[in-house]
Amino acid sequence: MIHVIDFGHCRPNVQVTDTKLKETGKALVDVLSSTGFVYLKNFGISRGLIENVRDAADGIFTAPSIEKEKYARDPFTNCGYIGLATERLDDGCPYEYKEAFHVASVALDPSVGMKWPHDLSPNFAALSRTFMEECKALSFRILELIGIGLDLKDPFVLTTYHNSTNKSGSMSTLRILYYPPIPDNSGGEICRLGEHSDWCSINLLFQDNVGGLQVDIDGKYVDATPVDGALLLNIGDSLEKM
Repeated sequence: MIHVIDFGHCRPNVQVTDTKLKETGKALVDVLSSTGFVYLKNFGISRGLIENVRDAADGIFTAPSIEKEKYARDPFTNCGYIGLATERLDDGCPYEYKEAFHVASVALDPSVGMKWPHDLSPNFAALSRTFMEECKALSFRILELIGIGLDLKDPFVLTTYHNSTNKSGSMSTLRILYYPPIPDNSGGEICRLGEHSDWCSINLLFQDNVGGLQVDIDGKYVDATPVDGALLLNIGDSLEKM
């Protein structure tokens, strides 16, 4: 039920014809306006970079708790580590059995920055910076295409509104989630990730091959089965209400 769009002709930093931009923009808007979700393949970020970011993040998540907690999320910058059973996105569920690490846009601003876990994962900072810049370029292309697909007078208006991305004035965040095995003695009182909506404009989700995500389409939950080599794009609350 989740459509797949080939983004190869419109990926960032490639020449693309107006015809292809309009064609892909219309397809993108048609799908997102009906379901809110779409898989994009050939989106331009290498599989190698994605895997390297995951491996670097594993260096943090697999470290002893006492070491990870040294990098606990700073509520002012929204950067850092979030431990097990700390978050609860659905008030009707138990606290969630997952860990997270936030790299907010402020982390890329040298005048503010963040406390990077260099001792736990030496390559994490450099890889995160590179990955976030590539995600920014892709996001701007997606927002441009949405503007074209909506026949906006200025198709770049959405990208203009997001000019602070990866700067200290933006709330854009790289959020890496880690789901350790659920203990055998949990007694069914553990929640992985509660029901929620994303408050952002758009969300780029890079799934692994394990799956487990479900999305609400027309009031029915369906499995968002990972598509090899594709990312899952969804519209957030902010863009939906614009």
